[in-house]
Amino acid sequence: MFSDLKDDEGMNGFEMWRLMEKQKDPIRKDVAFHLEIAVQAMASQREGSFEATHHRVGELEKAAKHYKARTGEPICKLLLSRVLYATADFDTINEVERDPSMVKKEHEDFYDRFKDWIVDKYEKLQGQSSIRKFQGGKGMQGACWNCEGLKHP
Repeated sequence: MFSDLKDDEGMNGFEMWRLMEKQKDPIRKDVAFHLEIAVQAMASQREGSFEATHHRVGELEKAAKHYKARTGEPICKLLLSRVLYATADFDTINEVERDPSMVKKEHEDFYDRFKDWIVDKYEKLQGQSSIRKFQGGKGMQGACWNCEGLKHP
């Protein structure tokens, strides 16, 4: 170890210590295990609203990307589906279980379909709220008649 570091004269003490520790304690080989445990820990609490469930989908996607970046392999979809199902709010779970197009939660495509279902519902809700904001309390017919300067029949 000394022969590797003897040419580093301009290095301060902390950098030297960091390099020595890195050689003694290499990066752990079981990173995937610890990242999976971190994803499982996300299932510790059920969300109370649909918006929080949608936010949890984003967190799971970030965790899946981080897992792939660190390990080079995709994370197990069954793990993601179990975590998402365990954290989703009760209303969302009831709606998904009544949906005939949804596969069983043990199926490997469940996470992708459940995620798409949540994202689609969120986009629909956001679209409806933006229409309500645009209308400003008026009906669509009233807004069109007022734009053209005509009287409403």
